[in-house]
Amino acid sequence: MPLLKQMLRVIIPWLGFSLAISYTPDRWIYLLWATFLVGQIIISRQQLKAGNPMSWTASAVLTILFVNGYLGLIPWVSDHATALCFMAFASTALLSVLLGAPFTLHYAKAGVPQQFWTHPAFIRVNLHTSVLWGLTYGLDALIILFWGSSAPILSQAACMSCIAGAFLFSQLYPAHMRKRAMAAAAATAG
Repeated sequence: MPLLKQMLRVIIPWLGFSLAISYTPDRWIYLLWATFLVGQIIISRQQLKAGNPMSWTASAVLTILFVNGYLGLIPWVSDHATALCFMAFASTALLSVLLGAPFTLHYAKAGVPQQFWTHPAFIRVNLHTSVLWGLTYGLDALIILFWGSSAPILSQAACMSCIAGAFLFSQLYPAHMRKRAMAAAAATAG
């Protein structure tokens, strides 16, 4: 369960941010962004030190949102903050796959012995999982962009459902692939 626990530590603040930013009065929005930025850095400090691309993206996006909003540079950015966060996460997840270093490796290594970290099956499972997360974040960005203002509660529920599905996949798929590999190894040995 360490993968789920670690990912929840990263995702839950963003879900809270997504909900809070939708319902926070304008006069409190900068305080909200600053609070989430500090919280993100505190919660993710170990992941930031380890070079986790999602933690760095989260911190950078919150910093950009805060500075943009505070200085009033580009109102569209402030108006679409949640969708932009999801777009940044989608881009980071998919870029990590293209670079051959899927971001989920940072989480998965916590629950897997070190001798398996470079195994092709372990890398492949994390590539697939990272692609799914990238697509999930991309879908969430589209949901928020197209339906966030006209159906805020429904769009938030849809986004959370997508994320819940990605969490479920992140737990079930590696376990399924491990079982499959063990069955193949047993068949070969027997």
